[in-house]
Amino acid sequence: MSQPGKRVSLKALFLPVGLLVAVAFGLLYAKPGVALFSTDLAGLSSKTILILLIFLVTGYGMDRDRFRFKKKLFVTLVAVVLVNLIVAPLVGLAVLRSFHFASPLALGLAAFACVPTTLSSAIVITRTAGGNPFLAVTMVTFLNLVGVFTIPLTLGWLLTTGGIELDQWAMFQKIFLMVVVPMGIGIGIRRLFNGRPVWALRHVPATCIILIVWMAVSRSRPEILSIPGEMIWDLLAAVVLFHPILLLIAWSVAKGLPLERPDVTAFVFVGAEKTLPISVSVLALLVGANPELEMQLGMATVTCVILHFSQIMMDASIAAKLSK
Repeated sequence: MSQPGKRVSLKALFLPVGLLVAVAFGLLYAKPGVALFSTDLAGLSSKTILILLIFLVTGYGMDRDRFRFKKKLFVTLVAVVLVNLIVAPLVGLAVLRSFHFASPLALGLAAFACVPTTLSSAIVITRTAGGNPFLAVTMVTFLNLVGVFTIPLTLGWLLTTGGIELDQWAMFQKIFLMVVVPMGIGIGIRRLFNGRPVWALRHVPATCIILIVWMAVSRSRPEILSIPGEMIWDLLAAVVLFHPILLLIAWSVAKGLPLERPDVTAFVFVGAEKTLPISVSVLALLVGANPELEMQLGMATVTCVILHFSQIMMDASIAAKLSK
């Protein structure tokens, strides 16, 4: 029994430990990361290749047969879209205005607030807490499909309030080409292999995220090291506020729906969480379209990483208590 437990623990630690190493190495010795950041292959930047790989493998790992859509779930799906994709950006805006963030931190929080829920963490945490994993899978799938259309709108609105112009149509096209198309190809390849799992691909998306974070931190090392201490405290304050507020809102909405307790648990975790791969990818795409933001990419990416860490730690702690 102990060996399976150890394997689960190592798998769970791969991304958080890798992100910590990426940030530390990027700050201590930036030259390799800067070199890889500037590398092109067949006309594609290293960031673009990694983003395509993330969603190609993610699509292959998605089991379409687990998606359960029934008409009676319509109200629940609409409600979770409102919480995760509409209310969350408003919460992000309120936090940004409360602490008067500098642009890199604001950019990171804005991107994180606008992306959909996690592709796997919310499902795992729902199962741990005794929630309904099948409802969680349905909501996660639905949110990530709808999020393709909402991200350009909500992110464009948030950035405009901060004085940054965003071509929303161009962003939608990039998200579609960089996220939806490779994910669809991955799903198609899975169908060809009859859903056969490939264990060698298990850590590919996480490894790609780690590499993107390492390159971004390396590229923006001088700016990150020059951030004043009070700005770090502002970031920590946002971490304490953003996800707990979303959890409270998701719980309040779920209690107003005709849901049983396992369904409420699934709704709360799925509705409140945000995905790191898409937030980091959106930042990379945004900077690619707006070169003047390139020097802000590192701190904005670190902001997303910190927000991701905080939500997983909070939710895992809550789920552990609920499981008892």
